[in-house]
Amino acid sequence: MISEQLAIPVKAYLEQLKQRRSPSTVANYGLDLQRMMKTFATHDIQTWDQVDHYLLTQVLNELAETASVATIRRYCSSLRQFYRYLLEQRLVNQDPTHDLALPRRVMTEAATLSVEETLTLIETITGTTTLAIRNRTILEVMYATGLKVSELLALTEEDLHFNLDFLTVHDRLGKERLVPISHRAQKWVEKYLQVARPQLVNSNVEANALFLNARGGQLSRQTIWQLLKNSAANAEIKVTVTPEILRASLKDHLLANQADYLAVVQILGTRIQNMPLLPLKRVQKIYRACLPAAFEEG
Repeated sequence: MISEQLAIPVKAYLEQLKQRRSPSTVANYGLDLQRMMKTFATHDIQTWDQVDHYLLTQVLNELAETASVATIRRYCSSLRQFYRYLLEQRLVNQDPTHDLALPRRVMTEAATLSVEETLTLIETITGTTTLAIRNRTILEVMYATGLKVSELLALTEEDLHFNLDFLTVHDRLGKERLVPISHRAQKWVEKYLQVARPQLVNSNVEANALFLNARGGQLSRQTIWQLLKNSAANAEIKVTVTPEILRASLKDHLLANQADYLAVVQILGTRIQNMPLLPLKRVQKIYRACLPAAFEEG
């Protein structure tokens, strides 16, 4: 049974959270903390101050037996935010989430990059050459939008709607969806259009694509894969980084920050038939709130 000493601070925290986060985000935090309280209760924990680093690691390892990678990451994120609140309110004397490592099972199964690894991967591309600007822009856009390679290669300048902070994306079946894009990625696209793309355009080659190869034609899938491979090597990332891993990383980062699941699948274009479609402004608001790394200056 969950003690009042566990439940009361959670209720107060969620009430405070309502003033600055969306109802769905507050509900997600509530579900996560409710699950954690139930689990702690089975370990005879009565107060939040009784939870130590060792116990928390043990509990997360237990949950990892049945929960998904994204769920465990989300639990960790929810607890970190909650313990910040507890410390601010002087309701605990320690933060057991400090330097918390994910369970080994999660670490080995997660075919994703951390936020820090993702930014390092992108920022290995420096310089002012035409191809350096193009390549950096490609990685910025891929992470900010979660596009598949085919969707990235199909982009044209007409698909850019930066005044409204979104792209029009075309999938292989010809269907369109609207995808939010960060200001950071937008700045790189604008730089690419002003500085690099004019140098790549070839009057003898007809190509309407946004991203061009060195001869002025459309990029190949192999070029994108090689770009990721080279960037991962320069960033000293040990796993093989593929477009799908970058896409899965965006999903994990959004969910870890309490993004509405409906918004995430809508951004990635993985909606199931009959799944409700959220308004674009709502999706953009969730995106901005739950992907702060994509809005850092880069």
